[in-house]
Amino acid sequence: MRVATIHHLKDLRNRCEKAGLDTGITAMDLALIYFFDQNSDACERIFTQRIADLLDDHVPGSQGTSLYIWAVTHLIEPFRNPGFGSPADVQRSVSCANTVFRLWKKVLELKKVRFHSQPGAKSSPSKRGHFLTHGCYLTAEIQFV
Repeated sequence: MRVATIHHLKDLRNRCEKAGLDTGITAMDLALIYFFDQNSDACERIFTQRIADLLDDHVPGSQGTSLYIWAVTHLIEPFRNPGFGSPADVQRSVSCANTVFRLWKKVLELKKVRFHSQPGAKSSPSKRGHFLTHGCYLTAEIQFV
């Protein structure tokens, strides 16, 4: 099983800092994610193919986070890049991301993983949900096989 989590991004930032690589991710970007802050600048820095590639190269076990970032990048790239391509290219990119998220959700449903948090989740991690439901930020751990 793989997990997508903010902790992989923190680990990536620390490892790259030690190696002299700049991820562009700030400590504030990672802190504000926990508060569901709508920070479009952080989104621009985090949801890129470069960050997904850096995760693959530098953070063992981060395949879930890398896949999530890859899918979000495919979802938003046609909108942040006006010269992205033809309407068919836009449709292909967005459809690819949607397919990943739908399949991911279906696997979780089949495994009977709880998507939404239960009362008391703030103080008990076992009551937290396991699927992203708030915007395009990596706010919860997402499990997949």
